[in-house]
Amino acid sequence: MKQGREFDAYYNSHLSDDAVPTLVEAYKDLSTDNKGRVLRGLAERYCRKTVETDFRSWNVSRSSASRSLEPAAPAVETLGGCREGYLASGYPQWRIDD
Repeated sequence: MKQGREFDAYYNSHLSDDAVPTLVEAYKDLSTDNKGRVLRGLAERYCRKTVETDFRSWNVSRSSASRSLEPAAPAVETLGGCREGYLASGYPQWRIDD
């Protein structure tokens, strides 16, 4: 992206947990459209992580992704939380740097 290549926000926001810290860090450099797409993917991931409780699925990548997503918790809760259908109506209007 920084080298002038096209950035596929949907694809990148749905990569493995290894990509989450990098996406969160690069968020400020994204275009407005890409921010919305990435935020939707990260919010969906955040909501999925709130229900992952089986310790057998733990790994370093998931732990790192969860830590990177922690700043999103208050904003997602303010918007109604992770209840079913919450993300279906459009991408959340929050920013990671809030």
